[in-house]
Amino acid sequence: MSVKYNIDNDKIELLLENSFSIDEVLSTTQEALNKITSPLPILVDVTRSEELKSGQELEKFAQFLRSNKDKITPRLAIVVAQAVRYGTGRQVGAHLEMGGIVSKPFYDKNQALVWLLGK
Repeated sequence: MSVKYNIDNDKIELLLENSFSIDEVLSTTQEALNKITSPLPILVDVTRSEELKSGQELEKFAQFLRSNKDKITPRLAIVVAQAVRYGTGRQVGAHLEMGGIVSKPFYDKNQALVWLLGK
């Protein structure tokens, strides 16, 4: 499986590796959301991904998150390893802002966690 998740006390972490479909991302995210009892922030780690998704696929992910806004906190961090993915992360953020969710890309996971969790 190329999309995995981990839930701890303060966040949902999605790990996207190698090649994956947007539908796999949505179904895995839904599975994670179904397991939580109160809203949590999401960290998306694409540092091990080979995929660059289309604008249409990014919008589909953003729409999914906006439709589940009651299950997540209004922050989403995206950890990337390449400049092109940083731009993709900003594109996702633009789509999410329409629904009141703030998203920010990071090259460093620790910096992402500090921003995401406010610690």
